[in-house]
Amino acid sequence: MQKSHKMKRTLRDGGIALAHKKKPQRQVWRIWVDTQRRLVSFHEAPGCQLLEFYSYELFQSCLDGYTAQRYRYQ
Repeated sequence: MQKSHKMKRTLRDGGIALAHKKKPQRQVWRIWVDTQRRLVSFHEAPGCQLLEFYSYELFQSCLDGYTAQRYRYQ
């Protein structure tokens, strides 16, 4: 049995050991954007709005858009 599985006994299932898989964690890419100062940050920064992406392609597309608009990165 793989290490990611855990055995669990419950009364409902008559004490039968069941394997439970851990749900894979979803990758999240985050940037903070300040449109007044035209700034993109890869860490939390005061005055910046958080944007979260669950698709790497969308994350890269957004960065390309900010680059085209001549935003600065920090």
